[in-house]
Parts: sequence; structure tokens; C-alpha cells
Amino acid sequence: MEVASSCKEAEAKLSENCYQLILLDVMLTDGNGFDFYKKQKSGGLLSEVPVIFLSARDEDRARLHGLGLGADDYITKPFSPGRAHPENCRRAEKNLSFGRERAGRAAWGIAGFH
Repeated sequence: MEVASSCKEAEAKLSENCYQLILLDVMLTDGNGFDFYKKQKSGGLLSEVPVIFLSARDEDRARLHGLGLGADDYITKPFSPGRAHPENCRRAEKNLSFGRERAGRAAWGIAGFH
């Protein structure tokens, strides 16, 4: 697992590594996750990688925007300790499986951006 706390750091990691799953926070220190996603997707860096947006913004408009951009899922935080862990782990497993199928690659690292 790797962590990037800014768009700039995330962009550098994406250009140097292949990932199986990306957890992308909507609010980054130097930009917004939606814009970062659009830029990287149009550049081809995210075409084979499942992306799950993480956000404190739980309104439907934000969720629909993220999914409309092409993200594979959108999870709101904070997570409820009793319910969210198994649910979010299952969602991540599902997206990891889809990512492997799309990319046809066996082993990558996992990146989490927050």
C-alpha cells in the first residue's frame, strides 16, 4: 500500500507504478479528487485501474458526479465501525477483482490516496 496526500504526489506515483486499486479522496491538499481523476483518466493512467472515491461529502449530487466521471464506487466517511468495515472490505474486493479482469495482470500494489 502507498499513500499520497496531494495531487502532485499522487501523479508522480501513478506515473511510476501500476496499481490494482486506487482509493481517491475527493478533497486533497492541493486540489480536488474529481479534477485529478478526470485529468489522469484522459491521460490514460487510470483506464485499467478501479477507482473508489472517498469523501465526507455524502450528498447525492457529489456521489452521482463521481460515479458519472467513471469511478467504480463512492464511499462516504466517516465509516461506522460496526457496519462499514465488512461492507467496505467487500466493495474493495469486488473492485479489485474487476480490476484484475480488466487489466489482465496478476499482481500490482495497492494505492490509497487520502
